[in-house]
Formats: sequence, structure tokens, C-alpha cells
Amino acid sequence: MAESEAWPENWRAVTLEEQAGLARALAKELPPGHRLEGVSAIAIARREDQDDVLFRLSDGRFASVHLTWTTNVLPFPFVEMFTSLGAWRLSVLEEEEDDA
Repeated sequence: MAESEAWPENWRAVTLEEQAGLARALAKELPPGHRLEGVSAIAIARREDQDDVLFRLSDGRFASVHLTWTTNVLPFPFVEMFTSLGAWRLSVLEEEEDDA
């Protein structure tokens, strides 16, 4: 998403200081065999009213991850994968419409 483009409602960009902590939280939560195990991920946004974080993956995909702040318990953390930032944004907007 372009810097000048707004994030969806309840989402905001993460700061550089937050990125490291969110990457550690994700790594701590991933149990063996989780689909994100071994994948390099950088947090780029987080939902302010829930524990959802959007990560940019090293292969160019995006993952919306619901962090639980616990460790190594499948099927957590819940993950929804997206091929592009636009696909993620469309999903968020559709969810907002469904909730309205």
C-alpha cells in the first residue's frame, strides 16, 4: 500500500520499533509444522481493536495473523494468506461491509 494511501478502518502501520517485537511474537507462537514455520516475515500493519497483524512474507505474499500471545499450539496462530496487498485490503473491506 502506498504511504499516502490510508489503511482500512481500525488498522495502522506498525513502527520500526514494533516490527522486531511482532516478529519475535510470531516466531514464538509458531509450532512445528505451522505453514509459516521458517518463512521470513515483516510486520507492516496491525489492527488496533484485535490481535491481528499483517506481515509481508519473503516470497511476496501477505499473511494476516491473529496472534494469541501463547506458544506452540496448533492450529494457532490463525493465518489468512493473500497474494497481494490489494487482495488483503479487499478482504478487509468486505469483512467491514459484512459487519455493518
